[in-house]
Amino acid sequence: MTNIILAALVQVSALGTDPQDFDQAYHQSLTSGRPLVVLIGAGWCPGCQKMKTSILPEVAGTGGLKRVVFTYVDFDQQRQLASRLSRGKSIP
Repeated sequence: MTNIILAALVQVSALGTDPQDFDQAYHQSLTSGRPLVVLIGAGWCPGCQKMKTSILPEVAGTGGLKRVVFTYVDFDQQRQLASRLSRGKSIP
């Protein structure tokens, strides 16, 4: 069980915040036909951190991210992209 959680943590923590990551994920979603799931978050947001460090690793550990293309967009580092993607203007 620990190995699954560790693998999920590595998978989630490896998700970058570079704007190119979103472009690559978007392209991969288009070419594979898998849905694109984007987490828009920030380092100062408690809910975002819980998603990144607790919920997403659990979902990944049970295989919940295998059928989608997942990427993370940091609200502070990619404000323009995050604003364009979020309709409610809130995070996560």
